[in-house]
Amino acid sequence: MATTRTDAGDFDHVPLCCQYLLAAICDVPMSDARTPVHWGLGALADGQLEILGAWPPHVGGPSTGQAIGSDLRRRGVEVIHYLAGSGPDGLNAALCSTFSHAIVLRGDWHPSVEDVGRRHTRIIRSASGAVHELRRRINQAVDRHGSFPSSEAAGSFVSAKLVALEPSIVAFETSARQRIDARARYPRHF
Repeated sequence: MATTRTDAGDFDHVPLCCQYLLAAICDVPMSDARTPVHWGLGALADGQLEILGAWPPHVGGPSTGQAIGSDLRRRGVEVIHYLAGSGPDGLNAALCSTFSHAIVLRGDWHPSVEDVGRRHTRIIRSASGAVHELRRRINQAVDRHGSFPSSEAAGSFVSAKLVALEPSIVAFETSARQRIDARARYPRHF
C-alpha cells in the first residue's frame, strides 16, 4: 500500500490504481451532523488493499455518491468490478452511474464462487473483514472524540484516523494473502 500524501489524511492528490476488484464505501454516522462522513477501501485483483479516501458530507451540489464517483475518476479509477458498503443503497446506485459495469454486493458481500471465481471470492471476503475492522475502529474513535465543529472537521478526523490505521491494513492484508495462498496450495485442508 504505497500512497503519497502531502498531509496526514489528505487524499485529494493521491493517484489511485485504474482498476479495483472491489470498492467498499462506508459511512461513519456523526452524532452532530445530518449526514455521515464516507470513507473507502479498495481491493486490487491481487488482494492488495488501498485506502481510497474519506469524504465529508456534501451540502448541496451533486449527491454524495456522484461526488465520490467523480473524485475517484479524477484520481485515476477507470473500472470497479464490485461495489459494497455500509451506506444507503442510493449511494451505491449513484456510484454505479459513474462506474456503470460495477455489480453491487449486498448483505454479507460474499458472492458465490460460481459468480466470481474462487480467488476473487477469497479476496472479497478478506477485504470485507478488513472493512469491518476499520469501521469498528473508526466508529470507536469518533464516539470517543465527541462532536465536531463542522463537517470538514469530521472529514479531516476520519481521514487522519485512516492514515493512523494504515499499518493495521497492511498487517491485515499480509495475513489475508497468506491464508489465500495456503488455500490455493492446500485446497482440501480448508
